Order: sequence, then C-alpha cells, then structure tokens
Amino acid sequence: MKYGEILKFCRVKKGFTQLEVSEGICSVTHLSKIENGYKEVNIETLDLLFKKLDLTIGSVQEKYQFLSHILESFNKEICNCNFSKAQKYFNKLNKMEEDYLSYGLISDYYLLLFKYCLYTENTQQAGKYYAILRKSFCSLNNSEAEKFIFLEGIMLLKSNQLQMAKKQLIKCFHFTTIDKADFYYYYAIANGKSEYYGNAMESAIRALEIYKQSQNYIRILHANLLLGIILMQLESLGKAQKYFEEVLYKSDLVGAPHLKAAAFHNLGIVMRKLNKIEKAKFYLKKSLKYNKSIGDKKNCLNNLMELMHIQSSHKNQHEASKIIEEVLRLSKQLLDKDQFIKAKIESYKINKENNKLEKYLLRFAIPYFEKQNSKKSIIFCYKILLNLPNSKMEDKTYKMLTQKLLRFI
Repeated sequence: MKYGEILKFCRVKKGFTQLEVSEGICSVTHLSKIENGYKEVNIETLDLLFKKLDLTIGSVQEKYQFLSHILESFNKEICNCNFSKAQKYFNKLNKMEEDYLSYGLISDYYLLLFKYCLYTENTQQAGKYYAILRKSFCSLNNSEAEKFIFLEGIMLLKSNQLQMAKKQLIKCFHFTTIDKADFYYYYAIANGKSEYYGNAMESAIRALEIYKQSQNYIRILHANLLLGIILMQLESLGKAQKYFEEVLYKSDLVGAPHLKAAAFHNLGIVMRKLNKIEKAKFYLKKSLKYNKSIGDKKNCLNNLMELMHIQSSHKNQHEASKIIEEVLRLSKQLLDKDQFIKAKIESYKINKENNKLEKYLLRFAIPYFEKQNSKKSIIFCYKILLNLPNSKMEDKTYKMLTQKLLRFI
C-alpha cells in the first residue's frame, strides 16, 4: 500500500496545503518526500498526518482491503467466465473510479475493466480503457505492464490483427503475473487462426491441463471446444465431434448456454462436412435458438451464415433467399462488413445475376478483402469469379486472375 500517495490524494481532495497538514508534525519538505514516495515514514508520524485529514491508519487500511477485495472477486468471476456476476461488479466499479484513484489502485482498476470488456466482446468500452492504459503505460509497474501487454495481445487477436497479436503474446511466454492457462488458450487461438494447427493443438492441450488442475470447469469446456475446432480444421471430424459432444452434454452442468450454442454450431459444421445435411441444419437451428435466447446476435449471424451456405449449395432458392435477407439485415445492424459482403455474393449467386456478381467481386469484394488481408475470403472470392458460368471475361484477364489465386493458395 502506498501510504504517501493516499495521503497526498486525500489532502488535495479536502483542500489542505502541505503546510497545514505538516504543521507541528514534520517539515513541508519531509511531507513532500513522503507523498511522492521518496522517504519511508514511521507509523506514528503517518497516523498524526492522517488525523489532520480526519482519517486513521486503521480506516485507510480497512478501505484499501475493501477495494482490493472487490477487484479480486471481480477478477475471479471473469476468470471463471461467470459474466452475469462479473457484470454486477462491473456496474459497481464504474461508480467507484475516484476511490481507486485515491487509494493508488487505479491501474489495477482499469486493467480489470479492460479485461472484462475484452472477455465479453465489448470492443467499444475495451477501446476506451485501452486508450487510458496506453497513455499511462510508462507509469505502470512491472506486474501491471505484463498484464497490459497480455491484454493488448488478446485485443489484437480479437480484431484479427494476427501477426501483431502473436508477436505480442510471444512476449508473455515468461511473464509470471498473467494466468498461464489463459495465455496458452489465446496463443492456441492465434496459431489456429494463422493455420499453424500443430502449435495450436499443443497450446490448447497445455491450457486444458492447467484448467483441469485448477478445476475451472467452464474454461475446461472452452479448451475442449477449441480443440474440437482445431481438429475440425485438420479434417479429423470424428475426434472433433467427440469434443463438441462432450461440451454439449456438460455445458448444462456448469450453466453455460453460450457454450451449448457453440457446440451445436460446430456439430452442424461437422455434419455439413460429412454431407449429413439434415443433421447439419438441425444442429445449426438448435444453436440459433440458443443464441437468440441469450441475445447473442453475433453468433446468430454465424449460424445464419452456415445455414445460408447449406441452402445455397443445395439449390434451395426459396429458403436461401429468406436466410440471405436475414443475414443482410443482421450484418448491417452489427456493422459486420465481411458477412454483409459474403451474403451479397450469395444473393447474386442464388438469383443467377452473374454479370452483377462479377462486377461486385472485382470492384468491391476482392479489393475490400485484400485491404483487410483476409486470405481465406480472397481465395473464396477468386474461386467464385473464375467459375462463373457464361462469363465474358477475356482469356488474358482469366489467366491473370488464376495466377493471383495460385499465389494466395
């Protein structure tokens, strides 16, 4: 506890000068050194100084412990993914900024608010706390700086800046103040998104082992879900299915409907890959139902995108058109440009508007995804463009686009 910092804040807040507080106790220079942390102070002197401000060391210590306990409880709920309980702490803490500032806990305060917003996908609020912490980075101690670097890596990962995210997360490998299981978990996601699936598997398994040791049951299911997704990318569909089914059956035990929805969604993708289309639609519609019940619009959009691709690929024009309209509406509402563009492409495809589709791909979709450096989406667009029926594209243009596609592949 930084008594000098607390003393200074309380003195300034109550409108006392250094002369008024130090009079009869110590010199102004001595008080200044105490307040700025340049001089150790004995308990008797400290008690006399606080009494000038109508405070006691006991009351200061009690308040400090109270504030610290709230932060510890908040962090525990975040780490255990109990976001309904964490939300209550978040609301409470938003009214207590001055308390944490006055007791020298403001960096811990902002770090936890930043962490909560990242873990709950509240990007706008996360950006606000990130800016505050970035501005004061030089004043953070080693422990606070390590936590900030780790959270910055997660933020970069969530905004799909994969190279920068991996670079930032690698810095955290030897950090002692961050949760090691969470480090491996997010490092696995970064590797998976970058298509380094071997590294992703290794990190996800390590995260799972540590979560099991700490008996963090919700995070165990998160790690299982992640392992299933990695195995699905490796086309090991049978093993992936087992992981998703485990999450599905155990999610009710820990009260995690968002995990149940995610398990249904990924089982739908597994069934689609196995060409079990009716089962795929069943699982995806189940996931959509759960996501609607918990108000998760982002994952509702993901469900609809999968259903849209299934209906489009099986030439079910009526059903596909209905889903496309819903995707366009929801992606516009969520400002999700990637999904909006893909839905537009499907709309042109299903309605066989090939000339419009060709122009849209060349003038808008491909330039946008190239700017975003989204490799998978670029390949997706080029494959559609090069396989358009009755295309009037010149051979020279076709050859040039084929070469571009091969470079990306």
